[in-house]
Amino acid sequence: EFCFGGFLPRAGKARRQRVVELAQEPRAVILYEAPHRLLSTLQDLCDAGASARQCLCAREITKLHEQVERGTVSQLLSAFRRVEEGDERIRGEFTLVVAPVSDDELRARAEAEQERRADSAEDAVRARLARGESLSRAVKQVAAELMIKRSVAYDLGLRIQRELAEDNATAQDWDPGDMVDPPGISSMRLSE
Repeated sequence: EFCFGGFLPRAGKARRQRVVELAQEPRAVILYEAPHRLLSTLQDLCDAGASARQCLCAREITKLHEQVERGTVSQLLSAFRRVEEGDERIRGEFTLVVAPVSDDELRARAEAEQERRADSAEDAVRARLARGESLSRAVKQVAAELMIKRSVAYDLGLRIQRELAEDNATAQDWDPGDMVDPPGISSMRLSE
């Protein structure tokens, strides 16, 4: 499977958003690029988090001066910068094929997303319980909002409820009469 991106928008917010979308795309991505925008496209891909992905950069496919370069996005950026710094100009129309995200990267992304959702769920359940919502309502709403299993949200809610109960019990066990007056203080009275 692959994602065909075609030509990117030339500039602005639309370009930045599209580059970020494509850099996060787990499938292979195919782009077309003009020679005067090749360096900026490779730089934008690096900035969007795709610098370590393998990439094929083909110039003038099926033509007399066909040329193919392979490497990571950052390696290709460096190579084409050296061409620009030399006496040569970058010429021809380019096709970029950015390799799919590796299985290790997909696993790392999934784990990071699970952690993010768990942190968000904990904060959301805690806030709802603090506002006085019932456990079942808080769990149901948070599970729906964050698209997590209700059982996971329920376990989280039970743990938070126990923590809140322990905190309240500790606060209620405190008796100001248990305080010991420092020497000489108990006999002192405020004069009226």
